[in-house]
Amino acid sequence: MKKLILLLLFLLFFYNLKSQELFIFGEDNFKSSKTISYGNLDVLFLSKSNNKAFVALTMDTHRLACSQASISHNPFFAAPLILFLENSDIVRLDKRVGNEFVGCLMKVVFNISSSELEKLKRSNIHTIKYRTKIFPEPVKTYELRNRNNNYPNLIRAFYN
Repeated sequence: MKKLILLLLFLLFFYNLKSQELFIFGEDNFKSSKTISYGNLDVLFLSKSNNKAFVALTMDTHRLACSQASISHNPFFAAPLILFLENSDIVRLDKRVGNEFVGCLMKVVFNISSSELEKLKRSNIHTIKYRTKIFPEPVKTYELRNRNNNYPNLIRAFYN
């Protein structure tokens, strides 16, 4: 009996190690990498069963956007998302799946082509450049420097 309980616990432990995170976007869901946080901005890599790759940004807009948001003026991420790599390559993501604003959380999902994904597997991200529109302010551009995250290892492990 003890062996059976130990076996079940062992199997449950390894099952949890293999399980994937889930990212909900609109009426769709994606398998998700671990979240990399930069304060109130999170970066996630996503995939679908058809082997398509995506990157998502989420931002907690706190009370500012929540109090100012209306049906016609939801805050959003503007294209493009630009990833500057340490080997001087640039990955420019223009193709958005869409934007979403739910419960003070802005979300955007961008498509990643196979050639862009290969670049991300070979070189670490140095800087992330993104743009937001939170009414009534104009579109603002931000840059985040990557200090401690090893994106190629994360990306290779997630997409292989």
